Amino acid sequence: MARLPATQRGAIWRFFGLLPLLFLLAGCEALLPEPEAPEVRVTSIAVESLRLDEQRYRVGLNLRNPNPYPLNVGRLRFTLALEGTDLFEGVGAEDLRLPAGGDDDFEVILSSDAVRAVTLIGGWLGGDREAFDYGIHGDARLSGWGLTLPFESRGRVELRRD
Repeated sequence: MARLPATQRGAIWRFFGLLPLLFLLAGCEALLPEPEAPEVRVTSIAVESLRLDEQRYRVGLNLRNPNPYPLNVGRLRFTLALEGTDLFEGVGAEDLRLPAGGDDDFEVILSSDAVRAVTLIGGWLGGDREAFDYGIHGDARLSGWGLTLPFESRGRVELRRD
């Protein structure tokens, strides 16, 4: 039986010596618990423009990471309801990095057709209301995890006249 030269034997031993380390590193992500979805809150709604066929609003959102490790949110897709009426659908927060236990604010511009918004916004424009109950639900796609996690929250938000 022919023996391998010393340089080849050394390379083989180094490879097999590193192999357990590679398996250990690959398994580290598997040791982390599956992440919880970011918590999403509506922080503000302001009118951008009002036309008969379409209204545009600037919506402030706050995302909080409840996990003990950072999350990269690749995409946030959501439906926003005011007073129980679905008014907006949107996509935002592309490539947003949330630190462990931290949060971040950002804004999106959303449109709504006049038919759905006229009763709610009409009362607000007339001065009858300053704040609305909201519900937001959707999903957050996490970069690096290959996961899409659902979220849902409710609260109260003031409409601003900027």
